[in-house]
Amino acid sequence: PWELPLEFPLFQLIVSFVYRLTSIDLDKASRITALLFFISCFFPLFSLAKRLISKRSAYFVIVVFAFSPFGYQWSRASLIEYSAVFFGLIFVNLVLEIWDRPSWKNILLTAVFGSLCGLIKVTTLVPMTIFALVICITHFGSLSDFFKRPRRFLLVASPVLTSLIVARLWTTWANDIRVQNPATAWLSEKSLAKWNYGTIDQRLTLENWQTIFGRID
Repeated sequence: PWELPLEFPLFQLIVSFVYRLTSIDLDKASRITALLFFISCFFPLFSLAKRLISKRSAYFVIVVFAFSPFGYQWSRASLIEYSAVFFGLIFVNLVLEIWDRPSWKNILLTAVFGSLCGLIKVTTLVPMTIFALVICITHFGSLSDFFKRPRRFLLVASPVLTSLIVARLWTTWANDIRVQNPATAWLSEKSLAKWNYGTIDQRLTLENWQTIFGRID
C-alpha cells in the first residue's frame, strides 16, 4: 500500500550504485549521474548529426547542445530527463541504421534502447519515434518510396512497436498500483490527464502562447 511507482527507476538505481560506490552524498551522486548522462548524449548526437549533415557540422551541433542555456542550466540537476534523452538518441541512430543497413543485431539493440528510453520516460520515446520516422521518410526517400519498401518498414516498425509496448506495460502496471490506494489514486493516468495535456481552451488562449514563447529565450 505504500508504493508509488511512476517511471521505471533505472536512473535512481544508477544513482544508488554511485552513492554506494563513493563517499559523496546522495544529492551530489544524483547530480553527477545526471551530468554524466548529459555528456554521454554528445556521442549519439554527434553520430546522428554526422549521418544527416556532415562531420564538421556535427562538431558545431555538439557545441550548441553543450553550451545552450537550457543544457547549461539543467544538465546537472537531479532529474531523469537526460538519461531518457541519451537512450532515445541511441534509439534514433539505430532506427536509421536499420533503414540503411538492416540486421537482426540492430533490430534487437533498437528494441532494447527504445524500451529503456520508454521505461524511463515514455514522453521522450514518443517524440523520438516520430523524429526517427520523419527522418527515414525525408532523408532516405520520399513518402511514396517509404511505403514501397514494406519489408524495410516492418523491420523498422517491429522494434519501435516493441519499445512502445514495453513502455505501455510498465505504465499500466504502475498505474494499477497507484489507483488501489486512496492516498495515491489522484496520481492515476486518468486523474492527471487534464494536468498533463491541458484543454483545448488553453491551447486557443493567446496569453498562454505568449507566456511560453516569452520563457523560451
